[in-house]
Amino acid sequence: MENIEQIKITDLQSHPQQAEIYGDIELDEDFLLSIEDKGIIQPLIITYSELFGLNGDVPQYTIISGHRRYLGAKEKNIYELPCIIREYINQDEATLEFLISNKQRIKNHKQIVQEFLAYKQRLCQLGKLFLNKGLYKDSIYENEALSTLSEALKIDFEKPLDSIEILKNITGFSERQQKYLNLIYEEEKLDKLFQKWYSMGLDPKSKACDKIYDNWDRIRKACDNKEISYAAAYKQLSEYVELIEKGLLKNKKTKELKPAKEEPKALLLSPDNIVKSLCLKYDNKEIAKNKVDYQGEYKPDGLPPCRFGFMYAGEGQTLPLIQFDKNSYVIRWEILCQLTLAINKKVLK
Repeated sequence: MENIEQIKITDLQSHPQQAEIYGDIELDEDFLLSIEDKGIIQPLIITYSELFGLNGDVPQYTIISGHRRYLGAKEKNIYELPCIIREYINQDEATLEFLISNKQRIKNHKQIVQEFLAYKQRLCQLGKLFLNKGLYKDSIYENEALSTLSEALKIDFEKPLDSIEILKNITGFSERQQKYLNLIYEEEKLDKLFQKWYSMGLDPKSKACDKIYDNWDRIRKACDNKEISYAAAYKQLSEYVELIEKGLLKNKKTKELKPAKEEPKALLLSPDNIVKSLCLKYDNKEIAKNKVDYQGEYKPDGLPPCRFGFMYAGEGQTLPLIQFDKNSYVIRWEILCQLTLAINKKVLK
């Protein structure tokens, strides 16, 4: 039997997720008249605020169950409330009981979805805790909160938590509907998709990311307003995911298949371009520095093939390919053609 204590209302605060999941609480006139007439009869379930990391200048206790009674008491200037102070192994366990306490509440679509996501997150965390610490049935009933969870959620703590089945019992969402909701609403799911897309080449700073978020929000809002069903939203988002990934894969393959820069092809020479290339770059004194022998072997002295050919060594003598006479020159075409063939033969090897 848990003890009931009178706690000052100034020492109490709402659960951190109360407003996020359920929004503002409406107090009808009959409820307020009942409080005025009889006071608060049913005790609130509370826990220490430090469990949620709330320290410093904050109320000492956080409400797990009884938010409506708490607000009604504030409205009617009641300064102390009957409370049961309950301890939990962590905030996930506490939040699960907070959710269970709202099970009978009439909820709108958004509240139902937010409640489902909160249940899922806390069940996953609690399941990991039990698995790691090895808490079993013999120790469960020593903890009032765990006993309450076990009965309310029909959990067998000797086995890994089957969150899908538990969520089905609590929220009424089938396994298929849960799959729909996970893709449509779960931020963690979307974050994982983005991490995958980044690894596939999506630029985190690109406008494409903003467009994806906008499309996701648009479909979520359509669901919230009941303009489309969960199944239709899931189908749209699945096709959208497929489209994004196909586009990223295509871009990746295009980059992989993009041909590497080809090595520049060897330049095949002609008598014409030898003349144009060489005669304009060398003066008469440089002619003898570059020679090509009869077999087409050339001696570059650091110069590429297109720079040789002023002199041709053949039949024991050196013959000029180009004869200079002051500012004019005469081309020995018959020798130049032989030289061109010799050089091209060497380049093509």
